[in-house]
Amino acid sequence: MVLTVVKVAVTVYLLLALGYLTVVAVRRVRARGLPELPPYPGAEAYLKAMFGPRPPTPLPEWAHRSAADPPDEDEGRDSPPPR
Repeated sequence: MVLTVVKVAVTVYLLLALGYLTVVAVRRVRARGLPELPPYPGAEAYLKAMFGPRPPTPLPEWAHRSAADPPDEDEGRDSPPPR
């Protein structure tokens, strides 16, 4: 008998606490609005976790050329394929 009363009391307590937290969360969202999401959620954190912070690197020489430019004579295998 006592165990049943304790179970009911704990269940009611948890339901009231969950209801209170829900009401508080809804009021805060209505008052402040939803937070701005980054363009790709989690991408920045993922890249930092996987590769660490990276310094900005300059683009290679071939990145500044267009497809209409003639290829250099010394262009070797390290160049990307033409598009």
